[in-house]
Amino acid sequence: MCGKIIITLSIFFLITSFYHYNNVSDKVILEVGKITITEYELEKNLDLFLSDLYRQKSRTPADTDRVAFLNSFIDRAYFLADACEIGYDTAAEINKWVESMAHYVVSNPRGLLAGKMKEQGTQMKNFDTVIAQAHIKCNAAAMTVFESHLKNRSIRWFDQNEITSTLFSYSQKNTELHITIGEFMEYYNTLPLSKEISTMAELQSYINSFVYDRYAWVEAGELGITKEMKFVLDKNNYRNDVMWAAYEKKELKAGITVADDELHNQFESMQDSFSRATDVVVSAFQFRDKRAAMMAVMNIKAGNLAPIDNNLHPNYRHKVVNYKQAFFSDSIKYAVFAMKGNGVMMPVAFDGNFIVIKKESEQGRRKITLEEVQRDLITQITAEKLLYKKAQRLEQLKKKYTLTNKIDYQKYIKRSQDKKG
Repeated sequence: MCGKIIITLSIFFLITSFYHYNNVSDKVILEVGKITITEYELEKNLDLFLSDLYRQKSRTPADTDRVAFLNSFIDRAYFLADACEIGYDTAAEINKWVESMAHYVVSNPRGLLAGKMKEQGTQMKNFDTVIAQAHIKCNAAAMTVFESHLKNRSIRWFDQNEITSTLFSYSQKNTELHITIGEFMEYYNTLPLSKEISTMAELQSYINSFVYDRYAWVEAGELGITKEMKFVLDKNNYRNDVMWAAYEKKELKAGITVADDELHNQFESMQDSFSRATDVVVSAFQFRDKRAAMMAVMNIKAGNLAPIDNNLHPNYRHKVVNYKQAFFSDSIKYAVFAMKGNGVMMPVAFDGNFIVIKKESEQGRRKITLEEVQRDLITQITAEKLLYKKAQRLEQLKKKYTLTNKIDYQKYIKRSQDKKG
């Protein structure tokens, strides 16, 4: 239902669904249908919204911003209530993503388990010790199957008869556990942070990570971390985020189309207002996995090109590219010419690699073409239609579901005024 949806959520947003806010109040302040939202969840989302607004606009949020957020937060509760009635709250795929994130915030090196151990002054087993004591045994036949998929670059998809094969076994608390290819791939495919497995050594690394994750989860359960109020509320908050993303795509965005005449009318109304360069000078870098490409973006922004010099594309070193020339894909070319000023473009997938492009300069001016802005115009028109569709659906939902609203608006406006003072 929502595999690709979750990937679109930023890693910052995923992680802050569990971190960021310390004051916990389980007082219910919103009820719509089966949805109940606590004061803690509201205040956490409000603070994240205000922080994001400040980063984007570099100004102190006004009371009107706070009120607008609170109203939109209530509106979203209606959509979440409808999502629950449809069955999103119990959908297996959504639960997989929620559990994966819950495991991640527990088991990562700076996660909840490490924090709790440090707080208690308890010595925590390091990664290597856990792996050594697990006595991992890989199934040679299943590893051969995996290796064949690596050669075909198709590790995301296995046949039904393959996924039931045991990939490895390990020991945990005097019990031997057997993990199938299917169970391992479910873990891997829903990881919040991962790189594409391309070698058997990388496969072994992820198998080790799986074992450590399961160890950390059991330890966290025994310490009571997964039953703490904050953890439970954070998990519920994240589930709502995932449900909303899935519901918006499947129930609201689905069916929205843009006709050719709409597209052309929109283009004709704005084409004389915009111009683009005729030529750009670029350097392009290529990487096997996205994580390395993201690191390259950081290096380029810092002016440190030495670590990625070997990744420089042989055909694109300080290369002049005309807007009529072929340049990777059309979508990549259009994105480069659309960049305002010089800079670096975020990684894009192309021909089995991730491409990072550094725009160094531009020259000449010309009118934009429909092909260049077609995708953006479709996005814009679709967004306008989505807003209209949301408004219509919201009107229906407000008649269908009863709202219990105990939000103290003055509390949050007062908090803003206190900060000003």
